[in-house]
Amino acid sequence: MDRNEFDDLPLPGSGDREPEPATFAPPGRGGSKRRGCLLRIAVMAVGLLFACGLVEAGSRMLLAKQIRAFQGTVAQDPGNLYNLFRPDETMGWVHSPGASVTVTDVAGHDPYTVTINSQGLPDREYAIDHPAQGFRVLVLGDSFVEGVQVAPQERAFTMLENRYQARWGDIPYEIIEMGTARYSPGQYYRAYQEQGRAYHPDVVIAMIFLGNDVAELSPHTGHNEITGLAGRTFEYTLEDGQLVSVPLNQWHPPSGSSRVNASAPLLRGLDIWLGENSTFYKVVVRREMETQSRHQIGLEGGSIPQAALFEANYADPLYTQVWPVFDALIVALRDAAQQDGAQFAVVIAPDMYAVYPDWYFEQYPWAADQRALFDGMKTERRVTALLDAQGIPYVSLTPFLQAAAPTSEAPLYYRANDHWTAAGHAVVIEALDGWFNQMGWAAAGQ
Repeated sequence: MDRNEFDDLPLPGSGDREPEPATFAPPGRGGSKRRGCLLRIAVMAVGLLFACGLVEAGSRMLLAKQIRAFQGTVAQDPGNLYNLFRPDETMGWVHSPGASVTVTDVAGHDPYTVTINSQGLPDREYAIDHPAQGFRVLVLGDSFVEGVQVAPQERAFTMLENRYQARWGDIPYEIIEMGTARYSPGQYYRAYQEQGRAYHPDVVIAMIFLGNDVAELSPHTGHNEITGLAGRTFEYTLEDGQLVSVPLNQWHPPSGSSRVNASAPLLRGLDIWLGENSTFYKVVVRREMETQSRHQIGLEGGSIPQAALFEANYADPLYTQVWPVFDALIVALRDAAQQDGAQFAVVIAPDMYAVYPDWYFEQYPWAADQRALFDGMKTERRVTALLDAQGIPYVSLTPFLQAAAPTSEAPLYYRANDHWTAAGHAVVIEALDGWFNQMGWAAAGQ
């Protein structure tokens, strides 16, 4: 109501007092007021849109400047490992065929060169066709398979291939390493479909790194992109129990798998539109929302750091969302390999804190009084339960690394980047050799 139109109406409770004649505004006065109000609202809306436009423009210029600076830093550093990659619409990022980087900054290690072959693999050249009478193993994984933290000749699978080829003589024995840094099990599965199966391997192995392979299946854990270089283009989820690939910004939890509900369709649609069209929203607002979400759903909860991985009896809600996706991907990868006539198996690579628990408490000294809660085998038990239930053969490298760690002259992991050193790879090759012989994958050359 416009107050001026009703100033002279009788007040409630005024009794039987004779009301005074009402006076009214001149014709058109109320309409003018409303038009003025609407005009003010319109001016405010235009001002707000203008301000948002300035913020958006500023965000785009600032982000573009930061991206150019980062890209320039990478391009000017011939030893930067990011020079090995290029964006890819299907996979998010891939190795760039023919790329080469000479690594000079590994402490205690002579410089070495990493070269990407013509098929985009950090390995020697392989023919696409399966070698006649030969044996071919395909290994899928992330940076633990890629192995650029050591010289190529020090990688476990490369050393194993050389060992077996020496035994087999003129009959080819090949271990093709399809490892790419920061790949998730979803990318392992797609890499096999897009490229791996073309090699017609006899054996397909997926190396699962327990430190982040599960977390990377969620778009809310900070593993989505290499800012300025590349980013994930998709994630997998479950719809009606079926594994489906969706664009990253349309990901939603599998129905019934989490107590954290997906957003309402209208809000999700608005979030998707803003994420695709607004740099400010994507870089600032969405990141802040994800940070708040990480706290709200307990990703950073628990009583000790990295509780989702290491705290006994702590169930992280975000992991609860993606464990069913992880399970479905491993089974789907197994099924695809078997349909192609290959055997399928898994290698489990532990996080360094499972091998060196003291390092964990040196990193997080304030957690020392909660040491009884630390469970370095928590994630591994969850993974092996799936593999046992599905009858998928596997080898865990954990006991081999744990046994070697106390007596090794050199650490088995780089503390700075959580990957195996040359000493770690030397332990891994012996574990793999024993397993390959047990599985009957090495006997033909003996």
